Amino acid sequence: MPSGPDFICIGLQKAGTQWLYDQLQFHPDLWMPPIKEFHYFDRRYRGKLKPRSGDISRLEEFAEDPVRTNKQRARRKARPLDQRDLEFLQLLHSHSGKRKSITRYSELFSPKGMLLSGDITPGYSRIGSELVRDLSEALPNVRVIMLIRDPVQRMISTTLMMHRRGGLTDEQLVQDDTLQSFATAERREQRSYPSVIGPRWEKFFGERFRYFFFDDVVARPDIVRGDILTFLGADPAKPSADLPAGFNRKAKSVKPVVSPRLESFLAEYYKEELYRCADYFGGPAQDWLSRYGYAASA
Repeated sequence: MPSGPDFICIGLQKAGTQWLYDQLQFHPDLWMPPIKEFHYFDRRYRGKLKPRSGDISRLEEFAEDPVRTNKQRARRKARPLDQRDLEFLQLLHSHSGKRKSITRYSELFSPKGMLLSGDITPGYSRIGSELVRDLSEALPNVRVIMLIRDPVQRMISTTLMMHRRGGLTDEQLVQDDTLQSFATAERREQRSYPSVIGPRWEKFFGERFRYFFFDDVVARPDIVRGDILTFLGADPAKPSADLPAGFNRKAKSVKPVVSPRLESFLAEYYKEELYRCADYFGGPAQDWLSRYGYAASA
């Protein structure tokens, strides 16, 4: 078995995974793959690793013109690419047409050398217990990070993301029926229950599993950053280049307003999940209840 990843972040989607990737990609103790989300285990297709095509295109552009590509990346506050990333690209192409396996997955991290490395793919929150068990047994040193967020606000953020990507029109953002159908679609439902996802991974990874709150990422990012780096075995005292702990590349984006009734619908729809999260996770999850007028969990 190749050395493989040192950690896997299973999301959740819209709970701070981009923030985490940014903090780690610039940390001197880590080499983060130039593709944030591998989607190696959560997408069904035949024998090909298939991250977003744009990610692969940018890697191929770097192979052709490294200076120009890194200038563009600097403007986006992304780390400069180097020979390790070209090696990663070659490994990626070598997997085309081959059956997926944990061994082949591990090979993708060989460019890391002696540094720490990992995979941040929120889609892994959906994979079943059998594969989670297999990963735990095949990768006995891997640690698992889960970022959790109030399921109501997480779904609202997901809705706005889909609008930004063209999946919802301006008109649909104020149509209650459309939004409710969108929010309760099965593929989104699978990501919406932290109280189910967390125990599934913790059962097999035990002390190698840790969860962190999006609420804390927003309120005290320096503390969360330090806790995560310590959990991974990296030095929290080392800066991530000149990137502050609270850096949010999406902070300046203008977010449209969705139907005001969507939050009320979701608060009722996820009422039981809010209580389960308060009981299982505690901490900020207990405050989620009062946010929607529910009594504190006993």
